[in-house]
Amino acid sequence: MSTLGLVMAGGAGSRMQQSGGTRPKPLVEVQGRTLLEHNVRAMLAAGVKRVVVSVRVGEVSEYAAQHCRPIAVAAGGTLDLLIESKPLGNIGCLGLLSGSADTIVVTYADNLTALNPADLMQQHAETKADLTLAAHWHPFQMPFGELHLDGTRVTAYTEKPITKSLVCSAICVAGPEALAAIPTDQATGLSELARQLITAGHVVEAFPHEAAWIDVNDVASIARAEQLMIDCREQFAWFAGDCPSKLTEAA
Repeated sequence: MSTLGLVMAGGAGSRMQQSGGTRPKPLVEVQGRTLLEHNVRAMLAAGVKRVVVSVRVGEVSEYAAQHCRPIAVAAGGTLDLLIESKPLGNIGCLGLLSGSADTIVVTYADNLTALNPADLMQQHAETKADLTLAAHWHPFQMPFGELHLDGTRVTAYTEKPITKSLVCSAICVAGPEALAAIPTDQATGLSELARQLITAGHVVEAFPHEAAWIDVNDVASIARAEQLMIDCREQFAWFAGDCPSKLTEAA
């Protein structure tokens, strides 16, 4: 079975800019490496040697070609660029790769996680799924007090409770049916693709995990990502253990 890794790095990065960021999200550095490099290294370490980076023409595409491609070659792999001439949503460009591999594992360059894509791909193969979505339990704090009622009588009043929901970790593995379902001429979101496949009766599987994960979308989240890699350094060691960073200092 042929496998290809796709790193999505073509977003506009508006939230990062609005929060005061000066670099495109894929080029934000965490523990001495850009988010894009972290994702490329994770693909290679997971055994995915054919890597494609989806980009817009500009600073990110130049960085991917000049910095990430030599890393892939040194690891015995290849790295190609997929230029999005027009925005295709957060999964739409995957349709352009239909027929290029039996299985495509997708990560996003604004996410940082210790999840090994190889584990996700193994379940995808074992379950013969058309689409497999990594998932984790994420805490959300309500900004208000929550009332519990028996009729109109208040039985409990909890101030700003924290709940957990199972959310998509924005990492997925797509098979031929999923690839064929994505139009190549319009924007498509991952949630839209999943709903479409479910409605059509295709198999969409979840891969629950407890690996460290963070969405780096604004300036404040960069510091949280730095701390996450320090706190969970053993989790990240499989692909970032040689990172010239604070990881060693914190050990």
